[in-house]
Amino acid sequence: MDSHSSPRDFDDAVLLNRIAAMVASGDSLDTIAAALDVSRSVVGKISRQPCFAPRVATYRRQTLERLLGRVTYIADTAADVLTELLGDDCSDGTRLAAAQTVLGLVKPLNELSEFRKLVDGRESDAATRLKSRVRP
Repeated sequence: MDSHSSPRDFDDAVLLNRIAAMVASGDSLDTIAAALDVSRSVVGKISRQPCFAPRVATYRRQTLERLLGRVTYIADTAADVLTELLGDDCSDGTRLAAAQTVLGLVKPLNELSEFRKLVDGRESDAATRLKSRVRP
């Protein structure tokens, strides 16, 4: 807290962050109000602050980055395991089945990447719309 912040400012910032994180996780404003033991109008008021939508976008992006990181790690590990298992003693049929399985995962991974781009674009559009409605 800097010299210009009051304890109330700090409490408001903590509440804004908690609400933004819950919205990013998909919770409704009513659910959030009940969970945080605040009124629905307080949650609504906070959600209309200019900094709210970008904060939600940040939490969503962070969640998606963690998910993509985990999926990438798992895919990399699985590829290593398959490489080890597909030694010289494997039949051509087993090798073909493994290759088909791996190649079958490429499309979902590409779709996940496209989904990330879509989320980023929508979050950017939402932030732009919000900025255009907020008066300086």
